[in-house]
Amino acid sequence: HWRYRAVNLKRSQVITFVVLASLFFWRGIWVSWNDVHGDFPNYYLAAKLYNEGHPAEYFYDDQWFDKKLTEHGFNSGRFSQFPPLTVFVMTPLVNFEAATAKNIWIIVNLVALGMIVFWLMRLFHQSFLTSGILVLASGFGLINNFRAGQLYIILLLICMGSYMLLKYNRNILTGLLLGLAAMIKYFTAIFIPFLLLQRRYKAVSAMGISIIVCMIIQILVFGYTLNASFFRNIFLNHLAAEIPSGTPYAIAYQAWTGVLHYLFVFHPDYNANPLLDLPILAHVIKYLLHGIIFVTTVVVLFKLYKSRCEHRDDKMLVVIWLAIFTLLPASATYHFVLLVFPLAFIFFQNWFSARAKLAAGCLYLMISYFPIHQIITLKPDGLWAALGYPRLYATTALFALTIHQAWYSVESLYSNSEPRYKT
Repeated sequence: HWRYRAVNLKRSQVITFVVLASLFFWRGIWVSWNDVHGDFPNYYLAAKLYNEGHPAEYFYDDQWFDKKLTEHGFNSGRFSQFPPLTVFVMTPLVNFEAATAKNIWIIVNLVALGMIVFWLMRLFHQSFLTSGILVLASGFGLINNFRAGQLYIILLLICMGSYMLLKYNRNILTGLLLGLAAMIKYFTAIFIPFLLLQRRYKAVSAMGISIIVCMIIQILVFGYTLNASFFRNIFLNHLAAEIPSGTPYAIAYQAWTGVLHYLFVFHPDYNANPLLDLPILAHVIKYLLHGIIFVTTVVVLFKLYKSRCEHRDDKMLVVIWLAIFTLLPASATYHFVLLVFPLAFIFFQNWFSARAKLAAGCLYLMISYFPIHQIITLKPDGLWAALGYPRLYATTALFALTIHQAWYSVESLYSNSEPRYKT
């Protein structure tokens, strides 16, 4: 009987893997090959223009950069949302034609994806099928990284590599790697509280030194004025969800700021029918919500830190990771490929109950496959627009579920009783 079940499980896994892989190949590889739409032209053209001698200051003039994109045959775009060091990301590809460079970047990402699957197999002692299914199930998050030519698969690989280096106590190398990555994409800063909780002060110091050295190089290369302007006008506005394209009313960015603006802040162009026109209420609820998430995270982390429960450090990392995703001031679909790593701890370790894993799986699929663009085409406002944030609500529910499971995994240890759930 158990053999029959094992065969059925294997068959189901194979079918699931083939379906997800086919969808990924069709929507992620086939459509993206020789296609230079999305964010790739922004990275590529900035590197090409800088290599030709154009000052980097011009790249932060959206009209000038958009004109250059048009001259080179690309669609409209902008570079101004990226940190200055991002200019160098595509430098190795500037001698190739844009389509060829994009194809090379696709191959690089495929290699990185293979390494991610391999590392999941090694870290969690899983088969190729289960590891591959977890990665492929990230859906549009994975697909859009290939279509847009984004960097988040490489960032996921760096995060996983840093975690593996910590396992071998390579603290200084971990910090240097995370610091360098943080100068391109800020996300790796989430490792700072995690490293502090683990008392890996060498890693934190190395990360700080790496960031400081990179900032000095950035100032020496691009000048103080450009860096100060980027910090004031781009970085701080990004944290406040004040980005072009109508944000905080852009549903595509799926943030709590957007929900509250649609409910309580009137705008003649983006939100003519709010539920109530009370901007102060939007700000109060926003800070209250952020405060609740922050305090809850700190309390659970403190409880985990004081405990001796199994997978304690992994639980702390997952809690921090999902808290950050819940509080993101603006998120894009391709960001959510980064959920692969925390969900590996959830699905492949034993601190989530069977029912909780099922719920987490449903939320993961909702995050990965809900067609946000269909909501955007309807152009809703007011309450209807506030209902158009399913990915945000699913991410928040996943965070709450993780908090619940982490808390009770410690409680069951304190009570010296059998776990309240079967794994």
